[in-house]
Amino acid sequence: MSAVLVKSTANNGQTPFDFDTFSPPKATYRSQRLPPVDPKRTPVHALLFLGGLIFFPLWFYGAFKSAEDHFGEMHRWRCQALAMITSIIIAAMLVMQLGFRTL
Repeated sequence: MSAVLVKSTANNGQTPFDFDTFSPPKATYRSQRLPPVDPKRTPVHALLFLGGLIFFPLWFYGAFKSAEDHFGEMHRWRCQALAMITSIIIAAMLVMQLGFRTL
């Protein structure tokens, strides 16, 4: 019994084995949309992220505030990540404080 190779026309008549002529579909990558829409205005989430380095509760506010563009969403994700890390550190410190407390 012999195997039959069927030519697919899904990629403009090219088979999956035509590596020399295959071109991937054009896509919009994240890096093309990263700069803010208005470069003169800094997104609120970027300011909350930087302000959280000095006063960490700003990360919690930035983590739950909705963003208006993709650049703001990137900083919102950073605020969420640092808010989670801060919560874990605070919880660990409380557990250690309660565990090593002498009566």
